[in-house]
Amino acid sequence: MRRMKDGQASKPRPASSLRAPEPLRVTTFEAGCDTFAILSFPVDELKLPDALSAAEKAVCRLLLTGASNAEIARQRRTSVRTVANQVAAILKKLGAGSRSELPMVLARRSSAAAGGLS
Repeated sequence: MRRMKDGQASKPRPASSLRAPEPLRVTTFEAGCDTFAILSFPVDELKLPDALSAAEKAVCRLLLTGASNAEIARQRRTSVRTVANQVAAILKKLGAGSRSELPMVLARRSSAAAGGLS
């Protein structure tokens, strides 16, 4: 039993009873005696700026997944130094101050290209 905010006890719902509206997907897993749910939904393919080379676009997509330079180098079968140079070029070309700022910069560019506010 778990306690709700109002102090009432409530039974946790079994993972099999969780249903997500389309296109939202729910994946559940258990850790110890807790059940966790991960909610996800499909997104349109990200249109990266034409200013980036094909290799930079591939690296940029991996950056957006949170991959480290070493992980990107391993996946792309190149050196960590090459990836570091590509990351620096991506950030410079897009005007991002850091890799953590990259998603925000791309979202702004995408919004501006779609006619939204920049």
